[in-house]
Amino acid sequence: MVELRGMRGETDKATYARLDARARAIAFQLKSPGNQGDRVLLVMGNCLDYVVGFLACAYARRVAVNLPVPRRAKHLDRLAHVVADCGAEVLLTSGPEAKELTASVAADLRLDFLTVLRLDWLLAIPDEDWQPVAPASKDVCLLQYTSGSTSAPRGVVVTHDNLMFNCAQIQNGFGLTAEDLALSWLPLYHDMGLILGVLTPIFAGFPVVLADPLSFVKRPDLWLRAISDYRITFTGGPNFAYDLCADAASYADLSGIDLSCWNVALNGAEPIRATTLERFNAALVPLGWAPTCMQPSYGLAENTLAVSTKIPATEPTVVEIDVAALRQSQVCAPRGDAPSRRLVSSGRILAGTMVKIVYPETGHPVGPDRVGEIWLTGRSVAKGYWGRDIQTEEVFAARLPGDPARYLRTGDLGFCRDDELFVVGRLKDLVIVHGANHYPQDLEETAEGAHPAVRSHFVAVFAEEREEREALIVVAEIRREAERGLDPRDVGQRIALAITREHEVSVDAVFLARCGEVPKTTSGKIQRSLCRELLRQGGLALHGALEK
Repeated sequence: MVELRGMRGETDKATYARLDARARAIAFQLKSPGNQGDRVLLVMGNCLDYVVGFLACAYARRVAVNLPVPRRAKHLDRLAHVVADCGAEVLLTSGPEAKELTASVAADLRLDFLTVLRLDWLLAIPDEDWQPVAPASKDVCLLQYTSGSTSAPRGVVVTHDNLMFNCAQIQNGFGLTAEDLALSWLPLYHDMGLILGVLTPIFAGFPVVLADPLSFVKRPDLWLRAISDYRITFTGGPNFAYDLCADAASYADLSGIDLSCWNVALNGAEPIRATTLERFNAALVPLGWAPTCMQPSYGLAENTLAVSTKIPATEPTVVEIDVAALRQSQVCAPRGDAPSRRLVSSGRILAGTMVKIVYPETGHPVGPDRVGEIWLTGRSVAKGYWGRDIQTEEVFAARLPGDPARYLRTGDLGFCRDDELFVVGRLKDLVIVHGANHYPQDLEETAEGAHPAVRSHFVAVFAEEREEREALIVVAEIRREAERGLDPRDVGQRIALAITREHEVSVDAVFLARCGEVPKTTSGKIQRSLCRELLRQGGLALHGALEK
């Protein structure tokens, strides 16, 4: 395993044997405070010590709890919420942020009861007489807190069996072997970064190059160069990552980059856009990229991680759907020049998981070519939410008529066609105007393309009750470089007009927010509910607004 600084120079490297020995040494020191099953917070950047800390928790039969380094006030709030929710008393950290974090825990959060251990200071000397006891498959391995895009973060209880089974599903579904080589800049506190970026490669027995998430956001072209330099075969990110790379092709020096080694390009964690795939292909095919390597996938923390993925070495499936029919939860091809929407398939369901598409109101399976809530069952489904029995019963114990299985209600809407899963939106985010369903990510994509001043992937669309009816609201961030000479009225009018023309729905208000104002989760998802609340309270800094 290799740790990179800024996607360029190596700062540390270790064999899996060395990581294992250090993890056992840390586990020996972890076993004395507390008891089996105690929760241990992991709060550090993408580094080898993070991997050591996670493995040490497993060896000591403790429960790892992943959290981002609290660089902002909202991260401190999240840390305090998680500590209160799971009752953790030990925090593992490392690296340059450790000193400030230790001070924040004591001064800002008043969590004096937390024992903060710096992995880079702990002696890595194991007790030769001590051997870790293998955990039982039903033991809890990980509390993965949800991103909180539609509700407060909840701790998903992941067992060792859940984790091992999902890693095996991922290896088989993605066609990974011991001959592969992975690179991951995805945050390790996020399930995709930890499980897909690190644990699956360890499970399958191939090396990993770790990079810092911020280095990718600042210089996406360096990701491409690292893939070329290290001959990476397996890497990926959310859809926005491929947009940034397509943008980088127009300004960055990509000379000498050879992407012919890249076999599997994971694309998940947010809606996958057909336009993004086209832009990425157009920009990078000249560098040896093969479009068949794009791997659209679907997953969620409540299923440990992965649910579906495309068959490797095939073109992603894109279908064109009639928009008017989709508003009525029907799936059919557009007629003539009727408005349409292109949907990218999230692939086939991984072996060992069963999916049903269900009417959320009745709990009955939908018929062919109908949109419904995605329900699933299988060994990867987590045990539930930590300390939330009522919510666990509601979400993890759904039943279908005549079926004894317990199903997970994902809260996502989608449909199946030709054994492939298509995800169309979130049930809680659905905007219903005049009885028609509108998926906010579609309206947001239209708003982004309406004016060059709008910041890509930073638009929130939601409904708000006004005068006893549902009003459609758009909050769009303005790019910092476009602020000078901005005409808010012109931008607002173009956004409203584009949405009305493309989606046949009237926009009641467009608010143009300053850069950095539209809230996102730690995993990069738009927090529409929080954005609506901030708007109500006057908590968003605005350039201007256009209202009816």
